[in-house]
Amino acid sequence: MKKVIALLLSLMMAASLCVFAEGEDPAAAQVTLRVEGVAANVYYGPVTLEEDDSVLSVLCRALDEKEITYEVQESDYGKYLAAIGEDASAKFGGWDGWMYYVNGVEGAVGIDSYNPVAGDSILVCYSDAFGDPPTLMPTLTGTRAKTGIVTLTAAAQVAVYAEDWSVSYVSTPAAGAKLTVDGTEYITDEQGRVVLSAEDSAKEQVSVQIEHFAENGKPLVIRFAPDYVF
Repeated sequence: MKKVIALLLSLMMAASLCVFAEGEDPAAAQVTLRVEGVAANVYYGPVTLEEDDSVLSVLCRALDEKEITYEVQESDYGKYLAAIGEDASAKFGGWDGWMYYVNGVEGAVGIDSYNPVAGDSILVCYSDAFGDPPTLMPTLTGTRAKTGIVTLTAAAQVAVYAEDWSVSYVSTPAAGAKLTVDGTEYITDEQGRVVLSAEDSAKEQVSVQIEHFAENGKPLVIRFAPDYVF
């Protein structure tokens, strides 16, 4: 009898797990989408995945919901994002335009060919990766001196191509960028560093935003997420 009861309990538990899997929270089938235009963040939030979604279809559905205009064009290599709002490709006369990243990695296929999965973080941004200077995707590091003062350093990995098109990556500082730390503005030096005030250094965490533009308005860094904290 004990074996029969144990078997029945096991079957009931298995059945309950199956029901949970089939009726799981739809939020589990979401991605996070962030769209950074030239001058400001355009979109940031979760988007529910649908069957056979691509990065492009996720983006279009999110923009349609917010009634944000965009333009998609065809090319020999598939569809590409030509514009969002007033930010159109080659706005600054070069190879600048819209790029996408998934979980921090630049997409290696067309935006309509990459199929994201639940939990992915998608960034669509206006960039000039091959410009002179290029638009940087910065990261932030920090050190605390014995005095307690914190120095933040903004830098990025930049691709360097050899004559045979082999690629290597070097770290370059995000020099001359504006870091806004809990509302206080700092400008990075040639090494991409800023020294925080005693007040900001004393905090356990701070909200940080970064921006830097060329004289013609071209973005030289990609902003952090609106809720980024360090």
